[in-house]
Amino acid sequence: MAGRQAFSHAGTMEDSAPKRLPPPDCRCDSRRFKISAMNIRLEANVVKVTGLRELDETTGNDLREQTLGAIRSLRDRVEVDLSQTHSVNGGGLGALVHLQKACGNVCLLNPRPPVRQVLELARMDRIFEIVQN
Repeated sequence: MAGRQAFSHAGTMEDSAPKRLPPPDCRCDSRRFKISAMNIRLEANVVKVTGLRELDETTGNDLREQTLGAIRSLRDRVEVDLSQTHSVNGGGLGALVHLQKACGNVCLLNPRPPVRQVLELARMDRIFEIVQN
């Protein structure tokens, strides 16, 4: 049973081998193994978010939590750079809408064509300013 967890007779869980973490570029279902390269910078009254590879439930929650903290510091605008984002799902869109409601001024920068298509199909282009440089 190498690498597997076993239950003792008392019903407690015990490890039969040391746990191995997946390599950093691996995507796993568990939130604790998901690697996020998201960067948040504060410039003047703007919160700038870069490095999002995916925008889904997990990264969306991280985006919302970390950005809301910066917004509370009296920032007037949030810019989310989507140039490295390969995919977006409903959880990610929900996080963006939540930011829009909290801040009132969210700008989406440089979405790739597939991401822009999702934004347009969901009619997010009517809610957000989308800038292509």
